[in-house]
Amino acid sequence: MTFWLILILLVTIADWLVYRNLFSPIIMFNSLFMLIVFLAIQRRYGIGAFDNKAVFLIEIGVLCFDIGVSLARLILRNIIRVKKYPTNLVFRWKFIIPLMMIVTLGNVITFIYSMKFLMGGGNYIQLRNSLLGYGDSTLGTSTINPIIGVMSSYISGPGLYALLPIAILLFVKREHIFFSGLIFFDLILNILATGSRIILVYTVIQFFVVMFYEKIYISKRIKRTGFVIIIVSFVALVVLSNLRSSNSLFRSFYAYFSAPVVLLSYWMNYVDNFNIQSYGLSFFYPFTWLINAGGNLIGLSSEIVKNVVEWQSLPQDIWIKVFPMQSMNSFSTLFYFFYEDFRTIGVYIGSFIFGSVSGIVFYKAFLGKSTRYLSLYLLGVKALVGSFMIWQLGSTSFFLSLILLLICIKKETLEDIYE
Repeated sequence: MTFWLILILLVTIADWLVYRNLFSPIIMFNSLFMLIVFLAIQRRYGIGAFDNKAVFLIEIGVLCFDIGVSLARLILRNIIRVKKYPTNLVFRWKFIIPLMMIVTLGNVITFIYSMKFLMGGGNYIQLRNSLLGYGDSTLGTSTINPIIGVMSSYISGPGLYALLPIAILLFVKREHIFFSGLIFFDLILNILATGSRIILVYTVIQFFVVMFYEKIYISKRIKRTGFVIIIVSFVALVVLSNLRSSNSLFRSFYAYFSAPVVLLSYWMNYVDNFNIQSYGLSFFYPFTWLINAGGNLIGLSSEIVKNVVEWQSLPQDIWIKVFPMQSMNSFSTLFYFFYEDFRTIGVYIGSFIFGSVSGIVFYKAFLGKSTRYLSLYLLGVKALVGSFMIWQLGSTSFFLSLILLLICIKKETLEDIYE
């Protein structure tokens, strides 16, 4: 175990001792990357070679993230002098209902096409490659309609991620149960249609965040129900793992949470060897993508913008041999995108900014008692937990989810209580 990893562990323990919140940005982010680095340096199952520089950048990036969170905490503690207890979070139901209908329709259509594909001899690996548009998918003659992939990635997918925080908040408060139930039904359809396991992990964490925030007393009945849900979720993960891979559950777990170090190392070397530099355009990729798309429509294009769009897809399109009998893609971590912008300095700056934003949203929610910011933090769980795959805030899909969620929230009624 490296010195920096021990330091990260100490920071994580200190955060828990001071704030007693398992769902703080520091604890979630640090725990995730400590696990990743620890598993990778065990070098089991013939894992591919990786540079120590990749491990170092992850560790320093995590510490810069922690500094950003801590600085946000210090500033907000001096600013927030009034405790604000929201009495009601008002939603734009005239927008939410049509969005819910579109999301449900999209997931039903995707589910039907996916089941048809699977029953025709396809498997979940091929299915996900097709839905996500990965370049190296060997699908043979039976493929998913590209329109279904676009709908899943840019309509029903982002819409579902935007509505899940609202559904969880309302379900815990026992309000609009039909709406929440329908969104959870969409969640099940999405999991079955895409073979995605990570969305289930996001949702379980979001539930625990809301329950901790609301300080809900957990009765024996709810505990039993929660235990059943955890068992069902675990079984679902096992089943999906077996359907998507011939490896055991532990082997799959080790692969997914150690591979990011190998893939980050590979793509860092690729960036260095081909002198790739995106000058901040990777950090703000949704806007880069929009500029590129708009420029193509009117016949204007920028070489650097076009290149960044191509570079951004490389970790998804190209499969790298991580284990002797297993190639993987996508899991290059958020640090790759920061590195692509400004190399090592980009990792420092990008991680610090991400930590600051995470800290502001978290402490506005938990110190300022803002339900609006809590809903944003619930979506932020995807950014934090999903950071071992890609830079989520630089994802067009995540950006769409954020915009949709902001539109769904109309206002927050507050009652000021001075200390």
